[in-house]
Amino acid sequence: MYQKLATSTLAFTILGLGFVGSRSASAAVFNFSFSNEDGSVNGTIEGTIELPDGDGILAATSLVVSSAPDELGFTIPIDILEGVSNVVNNTFTVTNASIDIANTSFGAVNSTEGFALNFGGGAGISFLNTAGTGEITSGVLDVDSSTLVITAVPEPLTILGAGAAVAFGTGFKRKLGKAKKK
Repeated sequence: MYQKLATSTLAFTILGLGFVGSRSASAAVFNFSFSNEDGSVNGTIEGTIELPDGDGILAATSLVVSSAPDELGFTIPIDILEGVSNVVNNTFTVTNASIDIANTSFGAVNSTEGFALNFGGGAGISFLNTAGTGEITSGVLDVDSSTLVITAVPEPLTILGAGAAVAFGTGFKRKLGKAKKK
């Protein structure tokens, strides 16, 4: 009985981990944030970037600001790619599921609003100006992107699979303990 239990539990766990390791989504999601260092509105801008899966120089397919100071006058969330008419630069360098900020540059503007993440690359500018002003210094501004942080969001299946593997391992350990007592 012990042999059969061990074999079936091990096979199920390996199968589960194989399923967890496969990527079914066609997009990678990253969180970003930067804080005011040089603008007239204190606070932090937060949001998400969606890129195609893989490594290389990629263009965002979605960029959404999910949190910003009320003083900026925007209704949250702000879909940057939908709401701004002129995307000036849209390059995110991804290596091993991480965005290389120094080699990334994003900028989007229209006549009265603008948004940037490390625009210009290197130590570029990150900002979200006050709605309707057209002035980058009127909002949250970090001229050298020193506060810009971009982190990968784990896929839900990865989190679920890791939890399942722990649960199966714990269950197997308990059954093994009971089998030894008998």
